[in-house]
Amino acid sequence: MMTQHDRQPRAAIGKSRPAQVGELPSVDWSVAAGWRNIPGLSSNVSDILDELGYRLSVPATCIPSRLPGSRVVGRAVTLQYLPERRSHELAGDGLIHKSAMELTSSGDVLVIAGDGIGQYSVFGGLAAHRAVECGIAGIIVDGAVRDVDQLADLRFPVWSRGVTPTTGRARLQGVGINVPIRLHDVQVLPGDIVVADDSGICFVPADVLREVDRRLRELIEEEAHILGSK
Repeated sequence: MMTQHDRQPRAAIGKSRPAQVGELPSVDWSVAAGWRNIPGLSSNVSDILDELGYRLSVPATCIPSRLPGSRVVGRAVTLQYLPERRSHELAGDGLIHKSAMELTSSGDVLVIAGDGIGQYSVFGGLAAHRAVECGIAGIIVDGAVRDVDQLADLRFPVWSRGVTPTTGRARLQGVGINVPIRLHDVQVLPGDIVVADDSGICFVPADVLREVDRRLRELIEEEAHILGSK
């Protein structure tokens, strides 16, 4: 039996518009632009967040990089998915990544609360091509991606809980863009500064960005002194 999503053109996939679309905070994160070249970046940022009383780090053990050696620093654009309530035969597309990309600026990072398991994909090759066109720096997915060969060919930075060939279309429903989400076991807000590398992912609240930058530079100097004294 042909279903609603079988009839949908592939170019239209991901254009669903969720009921909740929040404002993306304007964040001057230029202070973090130079962080990409810092060795041990996520580990150092995680230590600083601990000092400041924030629990906002996710280990690569849980959500690993699909392109080893990748490193991104950028503003979080959040997407929230929930299980589709309708049957697979009656459900529509449900994916919202293209709608979210319309709200992004160059250098932003898509942070996606998918199925949290890695069974259904919310991002693949076609979506990655569009993301590159939009200047998106990378994506973080608590869920699955697919077409990893195409993602690798594009050299597009992706962190995901799982990899699967099975689409999330008509299985997951996008319910929010730029809303608070849960990624692994941390709360992520739109406008948080994403720091991700092979060790894991950290989310820096915008209101402590300059303090994190100050402490990060102190740590760099301290580590350089320790290494130089050996």
